[in-house]
Amino acid sequence: MTAEPKKKSKSLVLIIAGGLVLLCIVCGIFGVISSSTPEAKATSAARAIERATEAAKPTATPGPTNTPLPTKTPLPTSTPPLPAPPFAEIRSNVEGMTEAQWKAYLPTLEGMLVENWTGWVENVNVVGDKYELWVDMDSPDTLLSAQDVYFLIPNDIALELQKDERITFSGRIKSVTEFLGSVSLRLEDATLQREK
Repeated sequence: MTAEPKKKSKSLVLIIAGGLVLLCIVCGIFGVISSSTPEAKATSAARAIERATEAAKPTATPGPTNTPLPTKTPLPTSTPPLPAPPFAEIRSNVEGMTEAQWKAYLPTLEGMLVENWTGWVENVNVVGDKYELWVDMDSPDTLLSAQDVYFLIPNDIALELQKDERITFSGRIKSVTEFLGSVSLRLEDATLQREK
């Protein structure tokens, strides 16, 4: 009696399993048949065309952005040149310095502004088609003195200046040199006033 219910339950399981397999087969056949109909093929093709058309459409491109116009960059403002110390102070400094010290000191004077220094005409030298004034910062009465300052002057003034004439001048120090204890300055943008 116990063996018979087991046999019935096995056969019941086989029937149910067989039914499920049969149902899957029928569904698969029905799906293939329904997708192979002209209506199903047309619907599938329409969907494929729609997807391809959507993919081929260009994407929206944003319009140009408003770029601000460039602004003028302000030019750097230059600091006004420092006033140069009096010539007597420069000479005194160099006389009291070692060679290493004055070689470091003299370039610091470049670019400084000479304002209303007084000296005497030592010579007017011809440099090409220009004239260069040589100024001695010591009075003509000083023994063993030489020119200390050099700068270009206009032609008309060059021909009027007299040796040992007292003058007042201003300008910017272009370069400074030292030779055998004597300091020489070369000026640019120099102006000259004659004393009467």
